[in-house]
Amino acid sequence: MIELSGLSIKSKTDNPKGDIEIIYTGLRPGEKLYEELLINAESIPTENPLIFRAKENFIKYEILIQEIKLLKSKIQEKDTKECLQILNKLVPEWKTDKIY
Repeated sequence: MIELSGLSIKSKTDNPKGDIEIIYTGLRPGEKLYEELLINAESIPTENPLIFRAKENFIKYEILIQEIKLLKSKIQEKDTKECLQILNKLVPEWKTDKIY
């Protein structure tokens, strides 16, 4: 954008007499690294017509902890079939071609 406007980037080493200096300051509090698309989720309108909230499915904490403990024990038993079945239950969007 700077060069398209007919200006040049100011740099301490390459171009100290440039017009605009770019300083990287990092993310501000609450600033996102990336945007997420809604995949298999309902969107709920907000007061702003351009902003939507996602309504996604989730697993209750107590059930999640039980399933993770079960998964851990099946991993230790090297029970691949049961591990994949637990993962399919926990992450229904995840698809595997083969259950061993």
